[in-house]
Amino acid sequence: MKVDERDVAKLIVDKLMLTEVNGETMDLNASLVDTYGLDSLDFLELAMAISKQYGVEFTEGDEENAKHFHCVHSISAYIQQKSSNRQCDEDDLETKIFKEVASTLHAMFEFPTDDLKYETQLVADLDLDSLDALDLVACLHESLGVHIPDKKLMKLQSVGDIVKVVLEIKEKE
Repeated sequence: MKVDERDVAKLIVDKLMLTEVNGETMDLNASLVDTYGLDSLDFLELAMAISKQYGVEFTEGDEENAKHFHCVHSISAYIQQKSSNRQCDEDDLETKIFKEVASTLHAMFEFPTDDLKYETQLVADLDLDSLDALDLVACLHESLGVHIPDKKLMKLQSVGDIVKVVLEIKEKE
């Protein structure tokens, strides 16, 4: 996610009800403390607003917070970095799930893991029947700790479908 510094400036102005500046005219590199008079309570309120708006958390007592809250530019950079890290974590989880599904298919049915792709069809490409699918889901329940509901089980047609359902379940945990 690309963070627009002007949007962050507008968030600061709106949430802290700054009257001497607006989001379009705010100096993006000016010290929020020295130039705009923000204090620790302002930063707490701002941290909550950023968390709500961008899903990015600040760690209480982190000595780096002063650096992050120095100016609009540094706040935006922090939001950008944390958003990118969160996306990598999500990508890593999806990759982990895919590898576990592929590994399970290999262990159970001896399918070469290198041949398995998201679009690999369970019935057409792998020739799995309904009992095979139930066994697979039981193994995935053991290895990934997720229970795929019957209504979703009937809709699984590809390896990617399995990954998507497991990822959805994991994200709700």
